[in-house]
Amino acid sequence: MGLLDIASSRTISRGFDYYFNDYVKDVKQINDYEYEGYVKGSLNEPYFVHINIKHPKKSYCNCPFANGNRICKHMIALYFTVFEDEANEYEEWLNSSYDEYDEYDEYEYDDYSIENSFKEPLFFNQVLDNYLDSLSATQLKTTLKEILLKDKESTYFQYLKDYYKTYLGQDCSDLYFLDYLNNKIEEIISFHDYDYYDFSQKILTRKDKEKLIKLYNEKQNRSIIEQMILKPKLAVFDDYRHIVLSLKNQIEEKTLKNFSELLTSYFDTLKSYRIRNTIPKSNVLIILDMINNYSIHNQAESLLKNAKYIEYIEYLIKNSIDVHLLYENFIQVIQKNYFKNKEYIPDILLAFYVNDKNNQEKFKQYMIYKFLANGDSISLRYLMTCHDFYKIFDELESKMKNPYLLAKLYAGSHKIDKLWSLLNQDYNQNYLYEYVEELKDEYQDKLYEIFINHFYETLKEGKSREVYRKAVKDIKVIYKLNDGHQLVDGIIEDLKNSNYKKCVALFDEIKKAYEVI
Repeated sequence: MGLLDIASSRTISRGFDYYFNDYVKDVKQINDYEYEGYVKGSLNEPYFVHINIKHPKKSYCNCPFANGNRICKHMIALYFTVFEDEANEYEEWLNSSYDEYDEYDEYEYDDYSIENSFKEPLFFNQVLDNYLDSLSATQLKTTLKEILLKDKESTYFQYLKDYYKTYLGQDCSDLYFLDYLNNKIEEIISFHDYDYYDFSQKILTRKDKEKLIKLYNEKQNRSIIEQMILKPKLAVFDDYRHIVLSLKNQIEEKTLKNFSELLTSYFDTLKSYRIRNTIPKSNVLIILDMINNYSIHNQAESLLKNAKYIEYIEYLIKNSIDVHLLYENFIQVIQKNYFKNKEYIPDILLAFYVNDKNNQEKFKQYMIYKFLANGDSISLRYLMTCHDFYKIFDELESKMKNPYLLAKLYAGSHKIDKLWSLLNQDYNQNYLYEYVEELKDEYQDKLYEIFINHFYETLKEGKSREVYRKAVKDIKVIYKLNDGHQLVDGIIEDLKNSNYKKCVALFDEIKKAYEVI
């Protein structure tokens, strides 16, 4: 489905108006199916819009209505600007028929400009001249600036473009250098494909960084440099952490706090995207850790919360001021929250072990949580060689709620009585089929009784090939019991002397099962 298919008719209409009134500026094609641009709204700053015609739901606008996931009129306006043929078709349709708009979008942020119906008074020019004469130089400057700021694009191209270069001075000037860096950064962060973009590329050269740090030490440059480099989208690059490390001790705490809030919001936005690449989010988390100076315990909690971002995990462990204390805190955290992100916990514990390969206790913890995560049989065999396996067993048993994993624990550690007690419960009997070999020596008769009863219960569901195939599952299992061949022969004889003696399809399915066995 395309962008127009998932937008409301009212949103399309409003978007067409924005397109028709030339509200869309600076359109760029990112690749074969992604475009971006700026669309005017009621605020001074235009909205940044990105559309993806291949995956429309990945389109983005920073207006309040879109809120990261809705299709808004600004996206439609950009779409019509890129695809003018469709805009022309829509205009023809508007002129040829009338269609009721969808009910007004309840949450849409209304920045739609109402048609100007102002009529110029007879003495407008005379009053304007008189008003200007009444203003002081300061008032004139303030008024003019307010007007020029309403449309920065027009102001720049009409009044400032030539003056801008003169103001910056020669190529070697500090202002020229900062403008050059800012343009370079803006170009770097113009990407949109998080899965295939190269985040290992250098944002700035070594000389650029050195000069930037030198200029930042001059107070008059600080606000403009902070405006230039404290951009959340830069945080996805590996190189950004070196820039932050160089400057963070000089940036005011309040400024860092505000930037941290922006980064947190940006990270939440990234999580809403379907990005397979873990590097962008890992790098944002690394920058958050760097500028917030989290405690060891906070870092341990973050390890579990963000366990899937392996680059972030490796960074925290490698750069911890006390990796042993971080490990101890992490163990405490997962002992209280061993169900949260449990599939990723083994990877974190393995990273701790790789950092300290002589510590067998860390390897043992890795094996414990690997078994807790998925019942890994290799992990259990290793744990059974430990001298304190009886303690490990108790720990595993106390943390396992899943009967499937509990059965693996009991079977793998040869706790046959516990295995039978678990699987003999009605809601767990389906697992019995997997553990016949382990249970048959001690529970042969009881197993036979369960399977043969289930076999005949299944047959009562009807005389069809589908029912017979389902029933034969129990015959296959009975065959695995001690003297299973004789048991199955006896069942066949009983069937030949029952109401099923003419059910050729049933005997045919049993024969097929024999051949498979």
